[in-house]
Amino acid sequence: MKKGAEKVNMISSAIYDIKKIAWPDKSIMDEIFMININRVFYLSTISIIARVITIASFLNELSTGHQAENTWRIGILISHITYLVFLTILCILSYIYRKNNKPSLVTIGIQYAAIALIIFYGVAITLIDQLVTPSITPFIIACIAISVIFLIRPLYGL
Repeated sequence: MKKGAEKVNMISSAIYDIKKIAWPDKSIMDEIFMININRVFYLSTISIIARVITIASFLNELSTGHQAENTWRIGILISHITYLVFLTILCILSYIYRKNNKPSLVTIGIQYAAIALIIFYGVAITLIDQLVTPSITPFIIACIAISVIFLIRPLYGL
């Protein structure tokens, strides 16, 4: 009888630990959202500069005359220009909302919009790169960047 009670205790303890990891306290989550909104601001600011440099370098390079490479070059330019537009919007919104002490629904939305944007453009650039190389490096870099930069709940990360 005692063994059965110990097993139930162990199982309930494990469930409690998993629940604690999956749903942290509200005060911790508020702090995490505020850290993430600051990270969105700094990341978007740095990424805007990187996008401008990338766009300028692609505009300065001469086309080779190969159809696949020209299509690739145009696709990369379009993707970086649209990425630049969305990054600018995220930068402005994160600048406005990072001054608040408590996260709002918009603050939380900005964080997840930034994550979705990074994944989306990692996939888009990877698909465009398939015209000239079979590499999936941009997608892998996007996944690693999200995991390194943002603090997200383990279940959401999964």
